[in-house]
Amino acid sequence: EYMPGMADGTLVRYSGVAGQVTHVTGGSAMLEVSGVKIFIPASAGIIPDIREGSGVSLIGGVQHWKGAEEILIEDSTDIRIIS
Repeated sequence: EYMPGMADGTLVRYSGVAGQVTHVTGGSAMLEVSGVKIFIPASAGIIPDIREGSGVSLIGGVQHWKGAEEILIEDSTDIRIIS
């Protein structure tokens, strides 16, 4: 389970409620899940249609980008919409 302050590269499981979804240049997406930033690069594959307020469960690696902690999703199959 994810906890803030984990080392980069730590594989984590995290579940929560989807907030804002932002699609960025090149097909990547930024997602906020219960206050935690999630980065989904275009290389992860087809990103599921995640709507604000949906419950999601995901698996990814902890990383720090420009001083902010986030979870990096390497494969879109590691994202599951649960409600």
